[in-house]
Amino acid sequence: MSFRRLTSLLTIVIAALASAMLAQAQIVSYETAALSGLNSNPPVISPGSGHFQIHLEADAAQFELTYENLGTVNQVHIHLSNPGTNGGVVAFICTNMGNAPTPATPMCPASGTPVTGTLTAAEIVAVMDGDRVLISAMDFEGFKQAVVGGATYVNVHTDAHPPGEVRGQINERVR
Repeated sequence: MSFRRLTSLLTIVIAALASAMLAQAQIVSYETAALSGLNSNPPVISPGSGHFQIHLEADAAQFELTYENLGTVNQVHIHLSNPGTNGGVVAFICTNMGNAPTPATPMCPASGTPVTGTLTAAEIVAVMDGDRVLISAMDFEGFKQAVVGGATYVNVHTDAHPPGEVRGQINERVR
């Protein structure tokens, strides 16, 4: 094999490896430290708990939610707001209320059963503050910016606590 061919082959291999590493680097993981009633606003004394993970990709986000020791779960959302304050719904994780933005939104299972799914632009709903649009419907880039900036939380709404029984702010995953 000539030096020129070997150099070309090595260049192709290095470019392919760099491309694969760049694609892997574009998936960023975030999670809630814990879903707890004490994180709700106002705080809720609840035996319930849970955990949420989300993996942000270029055009989608994969998620997994677990919760336990809750009564009937009606809905779970990602809300737009900083820690300690309440904010509007920006994405549905699951719902049993018939109000999902798309058919891709799963039903909320009984405690102990994980909820998994994919969020795309179609699942992002507009969040308003009076007349001001904070995030537009289908604004996946805005949604990702809010998650990366720490301005989103997961809220589990139950029969016993319709405003939310357990909640957790979404933070960058520490590895």
